[in-house]
Amino acid sequence: MRVLSFLVGFLFLQTVCFSATIYVPDDHATIQDAITAAVDGDTVVVRPGTYVENIDFLGKAITVQSEQGPDVTIIDGNSAGTVVTFESGEDHTSVLEGFTIQNGTGTFNATYSWYEGGGIYLLNSSATVNGCTVKDNSADQGGGVGTRNACPEITDCLFLGNTAAEGGGGYWLLRELGGTNFVQHVSRQYVLWLVGRWRRYLLPRIIPGHRRLSLHC
Repeated sequence: MRVLSFLVGFLFLQTVCFSATIYVPDDHATIQDAITAAVDGDTVVVRPGTYVENIDFLGKAITVQSEQGPDVTIIDGNSAGTVVTFESGEDHTSVLEGFTIQNGTGTFNATYSWYEGGGIYLLNSSATVNGCTVKDNSADQGGGVGTRNACPEITDCLFLGNTAAEGGGGYWLLRELGGTNFVQHVSRQYVLWLVGRWRRYLLPRIIPGHRRLSLHC
């Protein structure tokens, strides 16, 4: 038993001791390069600036955070697809914090021939997004955030000027539960709906603030 306890403690210390902090642009010029270099448990800290890129967490349990907050740290998708993507089974230990996410146009869904998740897109992933401003993104479904079979934690995020051709200017969610599709919309006016079989219901588990959204599944 003592040997087992020792091994568990040793492995924990190894994880703590070898977790790295990677700085952008000091260590890597782009956020995506830093993510690619990171391993589970690492933290990527992004200095103030505008980073024109589209990033993918690649399934890693890492934290990507700005050094000084969303007002001075911007990820600009340059109308070249989704700005931030989680589609490799990420869970709540994959964390995005403190950025402005802008000018995304979504990920193409070939099944339906539409674009989903302009600013942030989650597919079969349940990441954590804290303290971000999601603005001026567009898609057919979910201009600001689009999720499919995902249960993210989105806390204290500001949604501004996002648009969707079909539904969910701010936020759109599709989950397949028991063979029934439930769609959840946050409009540009921050009205919060759960839509199932085209009937509308208020969704009490989403708590709106003043143009801010906190979502916990």
